[in-house]
Amino acid sequence: MIKKLNDFKDDTNTLTPIENFMMKENGLSLKDYQRNFPDLDQKYRYYSFKDIIPTFSKLINTDKFIKFVLDNSKKKFVIAGDYDTDGIMSVLIFMIVFRKIGISVDYVTPNRLNEGYGMSESLVDRAIEKGAQCIITVDNGISCLDSVAYAKSKGIEVFITDHHLPTEGCIPENVEIVDPAYNHDKFEGICGAFVAAKLSKALLDACHIDDQYLLQEIFTYAAIATVTDMMPVLNENRLLLRASFNYVNFIKEKKVWCRTLKIVSSLGGRFFMSDPERLSSEDLYGYSIGPTINAVSRVEGDVEGLIYSMLTCDERGKWIDREYENINYERKRRTQEMMANHVRSKDPVDIEILDESAYDFPISGLTGLIAGQVSNLERKVSLVGYDNNGEYELSCRSIPGYNLHDAYERIRESHPELNLDGGGHASAMGIRLPAEPELLNQFKQFIIEDFNNHKGDVLAKNYLEFDDDQIDSIVNTLQHYEVFGSGFKAPQFVYRGKFKGFSNNVKTAAIGDYSFKYFTTEDSAYNYLNKEVEVNFSIKFDSKNGAYFKVDNIKRMNK
Repeated sequence: MIKKLNDFKDDTNTLTPIENFMMKENGLSLKDYQRNFPDLDQKYRYYSFKDIIPTFSKLINTDKFIKFVLDNSKKKFVIAGDYDTDGIMSVLIFMIVFRKIGISVDYVTPNRLNEGYGMSESLVDRAIEKGAQCIITVDNGISCLDSVAYAKSKGIEVFITDHHLPTEGCIPENVEIVDPAYNHDKFEGICGAFVAAKLSKALLDACHIDDQYLLQEIFTYAAIATVTDMMPVLNENRLLLRASFNYVNFIKEKKVWCRTLKIVSSLGGRFFMSDPERLSSEDLYGYSIGPTINAVSRVEGDVEGLIYSMLTCDERGKWIDREYENINYERKRRTQEMMANHVRSKDPVDIEILDESAYDFPISGLTGLIAGQVSNLERKVSLVGYDNNGEYELSCRSIPGYNLHDAYERIRESHPELNLDGGGHASAMGIRLPAEPELLNQFKQFIIEDFNNHKGDVLAKNYLEFDDDQIDSIVNTLQHYEVFGSGFKAPQFVYRGKFKGFSNNVKTAAIGDYSFKYFTTEDSAYNYLNKEVEVNFSIKFDSKNGAYFKVDNIKRMNK
């Protein structure tokens, strides 16, 4: 749907038309404007960690966490993490900080392919083998009722730190919990690593340790996890990301070969390091570093070995092995092969059960990637899974405007006969149900019905049309509002003009009065020459060219 920029004038003169359009497209109210965009306040214009960290809200039960750690400081701690970027960075943060304050600490993470998500009894047993007397969960635990009870039956003290929404009936008993979604903190939408970083800052303060370099490091790891775990780029997350981008740009410029820069350069950031003018961004975190770290568990790599490499790479002369880049290349190959077999459906919700025997590699760690790609490309709620020993394991992705976790809770309550189980957060979650085709068909119909009842305008992909004299204001506004990402998407635009020419050397096309970044083959470009075309595009920024127009779609008019 094409909308005119002038239609979004604000009678109160609070917002400009482009600001008003962005708020409406993202479902954000004017009432929450200041809360969602604290970084636009002048006092935060430098986005310094030193200035911003003290503004972060204190998590509920922080004092109980500090007491738990300090009361048990002579005991052996084991951090029970997860296998994705958020869980890995959470483990890394606590390991660094606990060692800093002199506490004996180790870590365990599950194998994605044969242990699954969260703290299991087998993970508890591995923690016991490492001498655990106290276990702290990170990025998991809020729905681990049985495994927490098992740990406590072994005489182990447990403290839960998480950020996921709990599953009813699965919340552990007789343990303290720091989980902003469960406790309804002031700002709930933060990742597990941000939880760990906030708690670590409070713990360092309690121990009278003021180490700004350490704080910049651990909050940067939280920022990487924030992007990778699809947290909304609003409120404190915006402050966190902007400060971390500035920090990474600074240590790159000064060639400060600390652990953070080694992690960035070795785990997907080689292109960023090789270009002296390239700046750190959400793309670096979300499309390079995060996927490289995630690939390790998806391709049967050694997650605990990766954490060890990151922990020890700050030693003089020690680096992270480049093997992790190769693992990510293999992850890309496998994902491309699986996406090649994807068949688009006309259903408003995509539910696919993949045949694992059709591939010569395990697919259990890749279904979430397929769901994510389908969701982004087709603007659909996507649930992709496989038959895991008599149970369908579905990786699920929401779309803006439709919260799949809320839908899951509605269906679980209204249709208990489906025997649904699962957990996660608003953007992404996992769902399990018995591997019975009839049950799956019923679930599919129920979720399509729920989607049709709650979708609102989420299926519409709105493109904004503007007048030539408005483009400078649009560019300046978007640059002011960066960072964009999950929960705060950048607007997309439409432009009509004559396709005048193209250059394959610099990947640009001249259309009407503008130049567009245009990745295509020469043959297809020739088909557009001297024709009137409609271009759907987004406005991007980089350190070399400033603002540029990136084509999302192009079609000939009046064929």
